[in-house]
Amino acid sequence: MRKYIGAPDLTVADIRERLNANDKLTFLKTIQRYIEPVVGLTPFWQKHRRNLMAMVNQLGCGHIFFTLSAADTHWPDLHRIIEEARAVWSGGPPLDVGTLKPEAAHRRRVDNLTNFPHICAAFLYYRVCLFLDIIKNIPVLKVVDYWCRYEWQFRGSGHLHGILWLENGPEITGRDLENEGQRQELIEFFSKLVYGTAPIAGHPRPAVNPCQVCSSVFANTDKI
Repeated sequence: MRKYIGAPDLTVADIRERLNANDKLTFLKTIQRYIEPVVGLTPFWQKHRRNLMAMVNQLGCGHIFFTLSAADTHWPDLHRIIEEARAVWSGGPPLDVGTLKPEAAHRRRVDNLTNFPHICAAFLYYRVCLFLDIIKNIPVLKVVDYWCRYEWQFRGSGHLHGILWLENGPEITGRDLENEGQRQELIEFFSKLVYGTAPIAGHPRPAVNPCQVCSSVFANTDKI
């Protein structure tokens, strides 16, 4: 409501009465419509696109584009929390998925992801927050700001894409990549941060997937 005497004290009954009164049109001119963007619809993403463009205008082009994928069928801490939730729901003791045979354990983990997507989403969110907190404390990075977007696969597994702005990062906007000197400056900076590795030829497959190693950070359910 705007420009209406006594608007803060109006009740629903008062509004209905005014809408049925003779000065209905005058009353309607004092009402301003407001709709909150629904998550996932076009206005919602347009809003976040504008936020990202505003950050680019203020901070310049980002320095690092990153993608984080969820190994949610392998995270023991995630499935321990879900099994504790299932135990509360069923009234029985929690199941240790690690004691099952591989095929049965895989089916159980998939069932956990299917039936408890809210826990999976919360777990991924807090892992991402932990990741960002850790890289902010790495001296060579010195993250000034970041932007990221969560996306969800058909089966519900989440991943996200993001951009990092570094305090000591080079100016990228407007740089002439055809200029050897300017191009070499970028190469020297990013070569200290980016590297690639390839699997060792003939190296045996590990007995336990590296993603199935428990983390002490998520040892307590209270962390989630």
